[in-house]
Amino acid sequence: MDWKMNDQEQEAIIQGVSSIISTNNNAYQMVINHFRSDEWFKSRIAAFISRCGIDTCYCLIGGNHCEQCFTDGIISHDLISNKQLSLKDLIVFLLRTNKMLKTKITRFAQENIQHILKNRSRIEIFNRISFEEWNNIIKTSECIFMNGEDKYSSLSEYFRNSGWVCNYMVRLIIHWGMSTSPCLTFGHHRHTCFLGPVLSRIVSGPDPIRRDELILILFHLNAMFRKRVAEFIIRYGTDNCYCWNNGHGCTYSFVRLGALS
Repeated sequence: MDWKMNDQEQEAIIQGVSSIISTNNNAYQMVINHFRSDEWFKSRIAAFISRCGIDTCYCLIGGNHCEQCFTDGIISHDLISNKQLSLKDLIVFLLRTNKMLKTKITRFAQENIQHILKNRSRIEIFNRISFEEWNNIIKTSECIFMNGEDKYSSLSEYFRNSGWVCNYMVRLIIHWGMSTSPCLTFGHHRHTCFLGPVLSRIVSGPDPIRRDELILILFHLNAMFRKRVAEFIIRYGTDNCYCWNNGHGCTYSFVRLGALS
């Protein structure tokens, strides 16, 4: 994959990992300056990120396909894709990789859809996701909001006839999906999250999701992914990160090049 990192993507990566690097390396500014100035190092980081921060995955080599590897595979595919992600793509990703979110949205739809329709605002918001796309979200993510064909058909009709309901559900999925992230795990608090205005831009803006925005979203959603990228930068790309399945999901570790034959 030939990904030539642009300045926006470079600064997004720095923004996402800066708190970890500054906490774990006294020469923080030197590390950041090296990242900005060394094109070879930058290409190494781009390649590492596109592999979801894993050089060799023994989980897959051993024939195991744990949930973390499944999620990482989706992330990697989205990162190296030539096309920009749409809002629909992000929603499908969130629903496919977050079981708790699927449960929340399903329960909410079952309990509140009639109330939403009865008390909805008279102002219709421009509908960024069409009825066909919404049905695709439900099918792709295997997230059937209602049990039984009749109820599912009724819900589909609600989406078909009301752009407001579609937009309302989109906002809930995005905000709930992002709120399940372990922000405190590796060095940033919820109120100072590096995502900043990215979420409101994505929900309200008509443009596709840029790769620099996607990187920040993935750093926010996957604390271990962000930590592995930060470690890789601190080590100047001289170590590889290996992952394997120990029976309880993936375990990640950095090893010196050549340590494993």
